Amino acid sequence: AAGSQSILLSNLTGSAEAFATQAVTSDGANWLSVTPASGTATPSQATTLTVSVSSTGLAAGTRQGIVTLFSQDGSVRTVNVIYVLAAGGVTSQRTAPAYPIRETTAGSCTPTKLLPLLTSLGEQFTVPAAWPNTLQAQVVDDCGNPQVSGTVVASFSNGDPPVPLISLKNGSWTGTWQITNNASSNIAVTVNADDPTLGISGTTSVSGSLQNSVNAPVIAAGGVLNAASYAPSAPLAPGAMISIFGSNLANGTTPVNTFPLPEQLSGTLVTIGGEPAPLLYAGSGQINAIVPFGLAANTNTQVIVRQGNAYTAPIAITLAAAYPSIFTTSGSGTGQGVIIRPDGNYAQPGTPANAGDELLIYAAGLGVTNPQATDAEPATGPPLLYTAGTATLTIGGQNARVDFAGLAPGFAGLYQINAAVPQGVHGNTLPVVLSVGTQPGPAVTMAVQ
Repeated sequence: AAGSQSILLSNLTGSAEAFATQAVTSDGANWLSVTPASGTATPSQATTLTVSVSSTGLAAGTRQGIVTLFSQDGSVRTVNVIYVLAAGGVTSQRTAPAYPIRETTAGSCTPTKLLPLLTSLGEQFTVPAAWPNTLQAQVVDDCGNPQVSGTVVASFSNGDPPVPLISLKNGSWTGTWQITNNASSNIAVTVNADDPTLGISGTTSVSGSLQNSVNAPVIAAGGVLNAASYAPSAPLAPGAMISIFGSNLANGTTPVNTFPLPEQLSGTLVTIGGEPAPLLYAGSGQINAIVPFGLAANTNTQVIVRQGNAYTAPIAITLAAAYPSIFTTSGSGTGQGVIIRPDGNYAQPGTPANAGDELLIYAAGLGVTNPQATDAEPATGPPLLYTAGTATLTIGGQNARVDFAGLAPGFAGLYQINAAVPQGVHGNTLPVVLSVGTQPGPAVTMAVQ
């Protein structure tokens, strides 16, 4: 039996480059070959290389080989090959980064181990430090059957957290490696595959190096937050004003003072669930943006920041219909709320509110509106844009009359609540809780005399 697999060789330079190829097997047998042996790769068209295997004269078993590509500019690339010849079973070939082919023959085969192959990184790889890298692995057992269940986990010698790979149900497994520890330039990546149902496992490892990338954008762990509360691990909502914290997130510091809000600022683009987010501010360590209204609530999605041509690793977030959060005077998300008396003063110790006062409260994260707001545009009125969910407010544990809850006219991402102070509450640090539907937000404080 014999089989072949195609590999596409792309030339990313501006001129033609000569290349040569070589196939080497670990057992010294001549079962592996690659054609053509040499050629010229042009920038305009990819060159097809054919990797072939032959089982003539071979006993059943698993074999490894390497296809090496030598370029005129002195660069070298390697392609790992695993060849499985199962007695009376299947014959399959695994190459990196190509996909497998398989031949089926009569008979049966009982697998005894798994054979993972890291297809996205070859031996002596070089990857940019601090940037996200896609990990792809092909896993078969020693009968040539693809692994579609169990676990495949990548681990790293530099101390980065292990990355569980996700099965694509065809023997391919994938994940994203965000390099965070670049203290050492040399690194080994190990892939462990396990199928507890069959009681078999296997491992493989490749070594390479990290290329220093001090300007790579990075979102801090837990760094996507409601801009009013900064509550950790809290859900966000469509229309919410959010803050994204990290490093190298923007090229410069740029606030926005005009509408419509831009989708790109200081070379930075933010996507949430694949949709570009309107930007309010972009700085190296912080971005303020608005979650697009069209995203579905009660779902999990991802935030990605692109700075120039570099991308952060995706950060998972949860979207809820609402997570109402009142802004605070300290900007910390806790303590005295941005709760304003009729005379324009904060309802705080020294200038407390009185029973019956009509308060003006500013918040974020109250969700979609009716009529529906338009992304990147300021709220208008009339008609006022009321929250689609019913807003309620308690002060000192007592229900307050809510006269309006919706987007503040003339602003984007900023919600306004008009409410009256109930009778019978007194104190300098009364808890104030804003809810939309059944979802309460974190408590802030105010003063009532």
